[in-house]
Amino acid sequence: MKKTYIFFSLLLLVQCSAFAQENSKSETVETNKIKYNFSSKSLTKPKLSKIKTDEFYQVIIDSINLNLYKVSINTKDTTTSKALQMPALTGLDLEGITKAISGIKPPTTFYTITRKIPVAGDTSAHGFSPNKKTKTITEKKPSPVGPKMQEYKQTLNGFLASLTSIKAAIDEVFFKVYEYQLNQQQNSPSKETVSPYAARLKDITDLRNRITTLAGLITASQTTYVAFQTKYKDEIAKNEELTAADKAIVETYTKLITGCSDAQSAVAADKARDLLAGLISTANNANGQYMSLPFQFKKDQATVSLLIEPRKPELGLNTYKQELVFPLQSKSYAAVGVSFYGSNLHDEPYSVVAVDSAEYQVKPENWTKMEVGITALLRLGTKFSDTSPAGAHFSIGPGVTIASTIKPRLLTGGGFSYGHKHMFTFDIGGIFGYVDRVTTAGDITNQTLSARPDNVMVSKLSGGIFGAIGYLYRF
Repeated sequence: MKKTYIFFSLLLLVQCSAFAQENSKSETVETNKIKYNFSSKSLTKPKLSKIKTDEFYQVIIDSINLNLYKVSINTKDTTTSKALQMPALTGLDLEGITKAISGIKPPTTFYTITRKIPVAGDTSAHGFSPNKKTKTITEKKPSPVGPKMQEYKQTLNGFLASLTSIKAAIDEVFFKVYEYQLNQQQNSPSKETVSPYAARLKDITDLRNRITTLAGLITASQTTYVAFQTKYKDEIAKNEELTAADKAIVETYTKLITGCSDAQSAVAADKARDLLAGLISTANNANGQYMSLPFQFKKDQATVSLLIEPRKPELGLNTYKQELVFPLQSKSYAAVGVSFYGSNLHDEPYSVVAVDSAEYQVKPENWTKMEVGITALLRLGTKFSDTSPAGAHFSIGPGVTIASTIKPRLLTGGGFSYGHKHMFTFDIGGIFGYVDRVTTAGDITNQTLSARPDNVMVSKLSGGIFGAIGYLYRF
């Protein structure tokens, strides 16, 4: 008994260990390979005829210099790599800012002060009295508006100098990136050149911080000028030169803020990404092989368009283009589509009519012996051939009537479709649901009643035939 217990304990331990090892193994997804050899212009026949949804495929191009050629791959069911578009340096309107600042020419203005002073020799005592002799004098003092505007002009010149420096720094970043890429696009590029990715990333980060700080300073200065402008608005309005200087200052602030916005756009996240991605791409393209990431096959058919062209037209190299379609579209389809239907399933309404003050009769209303409605049908079918747009299918689904009283229906049958992706459908079959019928209790339709009945209609489950036309999208 003890030996048996030890044996089963060891067996359980071995199984647990094997299970743990199996779970610890990383699972690698197998991909279907599409292999090209660029030097021999050959394609290794891929096994893609039976690729299934959610499986992966991968494009590999051997013996290609990716610093001379660029590879673009576009598929219909997924987005892949495309030709690299390098961002351009956004032009900053520094000339317009300089012109606006040059228009700031505030004059020195004066304001007049009128006051009364005692007349010399007046011996009236104890302060003011009606008999005290005074005289009025007028003094002119320089206004602070003009000098203050000159101070703002100096401040604006400082902001312009900072923005000019930022523009030069942005241009230097772009130049260094282009210089590195041009070196790597030579027939025999320098192998010792190291990708300056980290340095350029730091440059862009510093520039973004400088621009943000400068924009904050300009905005704060603009706020103080608005307060100054409000305080002296009457004096500014009375003097044409002050008005012109004020207009130039306001325009300069606007252009400086716009310039900061343009500078921020030049080193925005998306442009910085494209610029730095170019550095990484250039460094990675030296291994002589292009290998795409695995693409997930998500639809019925994928088309891989391959374009290999020179990075620069003046290199005199050829352009190559190839298109691969896989697999052939499956004939079968299954999808849900909306249709409008008409059927012979309908209500039979009756009304209670007063014959006189004490007698009533139940009489039928005039009705249309059909109903219309809308249905969402699940269709399972197949095309007549691989290329035929026509097909047949089985259909089933719920529906509702289009009437004053909406009633649910169940429809099932079959039909035909026409189209490849976007299909028009026609279905016919049986329809089932509840309809209103007059009660059969007492055969009240053939009698004159002495009391008005409360309800003469009842719901009954019934069936009929329907025909429907609709639309179906084939995923």
